[in-house]
Amino acid sequence: MSKKALLGVTGVLVLIGLALSFLNSQTDKVDDALFSFIDSSGLEKIEISQNSTSISLLNDDKLKQWTINSKDNPPLIANADKIVKLLDKINESKILQQVTSKKEHFDRFEVSDKMATVVSIQREGKDDVTLYIGKSKDFSSQFVRKNDESKIYLISQKFDVKTDPDQWMHKKIKLEKQKLSKIHYQTSDRKNVHLNYDASSNKFALKGEIPKKKKLRNLSTLADGLTSISFKGIESTEVTKKGKSIGKHSLTLIDDTVIDYKLIESSETKDSKRYFLSLNVNSRGNPPSPFVEYLASLSKEYVFELYSLPQDIFQKKWDEFFEESKDLKENKGNSKT
Repeated sequence: MSKKALLGVTGVLVLIGLALSFLNSQTDKVDDALFSFIDSSGLEKIEISQNSTSISLLNDDKLKQWTINSKDNPPLIANADKIVKLLDKINESKILQQVTSKKEHFDRFEVSDKMATVVSIQREGKDDVTLYIGKSKDFSSQFVRKNDESKIYLISQKFDVKTDPDQWMHKKIKLEKQKLSKIHYQTSDRKNVHLNYDASSNKFALKGEIPKKKKLRNLSTLADGLTSISFKGIESTEVTKKGKSIGKHSLTLIDDTVIDYKLIESSETKDSKRYFLSLNVNSRGNPPSPFVEYLASLSKEYVFELYSLPQDIFQKKWDEFFEESKDLKENKGNSKT
């Protein structure tokens, strides 16, 4: 290769190197954590806002649980697992690239006050951590800015954070089974079963006579089902006015609190049915537990929509409470021999 040609190639390589260096300086690629580690201890509140809607997730000292506060709903118990996942995502977020620090690009990347989903984390004795979540780049990255900075970052996480309380709600009625003492159950064939429950042995006794040649089945799954009920969401009691009652049960706790369950079937169309659970709480003068008090307050205006109607929990027949006694089976076996 001639000297001139060699010099030409060298010049081109130098120019390419300078161009790459310039591009790298413009994109400011980094791999730093978005925030220093956010510890969940001392966490007081998480506020989420978008446009004119907002909710607050509060660490409730009385309930010892997280609650959701919004202007359109009563305080609701929040799903703590979802709050932990949000914190984990923020803690795991890496800055892939600093895109720009020009405020005129805020709307373009949807990180302006009016376009972003704003998450503000408040901790006792510490400065708030605020994240402005903008548009996504792909399935695994998103544009954000933080606190009052003008820098826009592309980060290694994608957030699905909404101001809809339904996203954060803990959708389970979870009572303490060890505090259960009685179940009054209306069977699907309209008979009444009265059961006393011994939590220490996890066993039931029938109040009244057991049918001849029968014994009470193991009903531990019934106790589990009636004290741990998942639901789809809450609706105003108005939604059940045209529905029909398909079962009534009640639980008595050791403090004499009685929780009445009323199951309601609502047929919106010929082929579409919805099932609701209405609660009525009677504490009989004794102060109920904070969670039962929460249920009592919520149930004054709302019913719980169930995902489905578990027949083995809510629609048992009379015969399903009993089985043939062991002694009778043995006698039958002996008679054949």
